[in-house]
Amino acid sequence: MRKHHWEDMTELLGIIAYMIKSFDKDGIDLYFAHSNARHNGDTSSKLVTIVEKRKHEEDLGYTDMSVRLEQILGEYANKLERHSWQSKATRGLNLYIFTDAVWTPLCDIVPAIDKMVGELVALNLPEKQVGLQFISFGDDAECLKRLKLVDNYLVSKPKLPQ
Repeated sequence: MRKHHWEDMTELLGIIAYMIKSFDKDGIDLYFAHSNARHNGDTSSKLVTIVEKRKHEEDLGYTDMSVRLEQILGEYANKLERHSWQSKATRGLNLYIFTDAVWTPLCDIVPAIDKMVGELVALNLPEKQVGLQFISFGDDAECLKRLKLVDNYLVSKPKLPQ
């Protein structure tokens, strides 16, 4: 994320985290595309503080969003499989992806999404089990086009069980 979007992104994160924090009893997980770390916060102010500190550390170069998305969705898919073997229900996953879509030229997030969809189909889980919401910042035409292509692709996917 470019620095000139950081303030708007941080403000929106605080608002969304405040609205959804009561739905996640073990806190909200926070990931950055340039890091393997997972942060957790049970208050919006804690999450905002983490992001504000990160602004000064962030490389802010191109991002390969596919690597991080594969990691997060892969961990969740493993959890779904383990729980299915134990006949145990798994809470849904909702990812709010704050991005300016300035990704590496070869970045392709579609395979990670396809793999997750395949897992949901294999386990006969409803489409609401996993939600992806890309929240874009900036007005770079190529970056917005990239997000639009992903959105159109997802809409064209066959429907999962309700």
